[in-house]
Amino acid sequence: EDSSLELTGPLLPQLDDKIKPQVYPQRWIQLSYLSMLALLSDWICFSTAASPETFETSYGHSSASLIDIFLFMNVASCFCVTDVVEKYGLQRCIKMASLLMALGAWLRSGLGIIRTITDFLGVESGVVMESPVFGLVSYPMFVAGTLMVGAAQPFFQCTPPLLSAHWFASDERAKSTAIALNFNQIGIATAFLIGGEMGNTLDGLLDYFSLIAVLCTILSAGTFLHFQNLPPIPPSRDRMEKLQKGDSEPPFRRSVYM
Repeated sequence: EDSSLELTGPLLPQLDDKIKPQVYPQRWIQLSYLSMLALLSDWICFSTAASPETFETSYGHSSASLIDIFLFMNVASCFCVTDVVEKYGLQRCIKMASLLMALGAWLRSGLGIIRTITDFLGVESGVVMESPVFGLVSYPMFVAGTLMVGAAQPFFQCTPPLLSAHWFASDERAKSTAIALNFNQIGIATAFLIGGEMGNTLDGLLDYFSLIAVLCTILSAGTFLHFQNLPPIPPSRDRMEKLQKGDSEPPFRRSVYM
């Protein structure tokens, strides 16, 4: 009868003794989205590592320097994740980070997808094939897109323990956190497997970056549709007690000095 009540709200202190912790099938959907977002973000980070010569020939800059730029933004963003998620909630932060990653992927891809589509359909268009508008984007724009993805990535990499605490029972948390973290490594492997196959030519790079942008868009749309914030009933007794007491994580700057 009471399973539909929002126990994470003001009713929690009154019903804590009556309601048992529950887990929901939605927890696996939450974990799947967070894991796939982590995979794509690491794929983008190392997307040019398997074909550095092609990238350097096309842009005049090394793939290694691009990865350095990505990781610099990643580290800077890491210091903000805890406070931002505490203020705005996990759902809002993951949704906005997924959107930021998708926009960054499209900045890196540009309108190259138009050329990819015309090639796929077998349509011969001199305007599309010859115009630089439908080719690789400028290096500054490519870097801007990379920085956007680098800023978004920590929201996928640093939050699996929080997701596990919100949605998974005590005896499931280690497994769910490990699954999400392992998808970072799968993303790196994907970059080398697919990047090595697709990124060996200029046209291949265009198709490659377009593919990543499309996948990011699909995943971001799914995140907006399906990713939730908190379950109706917490998954464990310790989580219920923490919510009942109103405990929260201290700001990052204060926790450093504790």
